[in-house]
Amino acid sequence: ILCFPWLYFFMACFEGILDRSEWWSSLPVNEFEGAPIWLAKYISLRRFEDIMQGLRYTNRPRPAYEDRFHDVRELIDAFN
Repeated sequence: ILCFPWLYFFMACFEGILDRSEWWSSLPVNEFEGAPIWLAKYISLRRFEDIMQGLRYTNRPRPAYEDRFHDVRELIDAFN
C-alpha cells in the first residue's frame, strides 16, 4: 500500500495509456503500444483498483446545486 501513491504518480507522467490494465499486461514491453513497464511486481491490479475505489477527496454532502468540482472542492480550498 505504501507504493500506491508513487505508482499512481508514475502512471500520471505518461500520456496515451488510456486503459489502466495495460500497466499490468503480461505482453512484452513495446515502445509503440502498451505501458512502458509492468507494475505487477509492485502491486496487483485488483489491489490497485480496490484502493482507487476507496479514495475519497471529500466528506462533505453533495450540494443541491450542480458543482462539477464537488469531489475535489475540499482539496482545492486547502491549497488556497
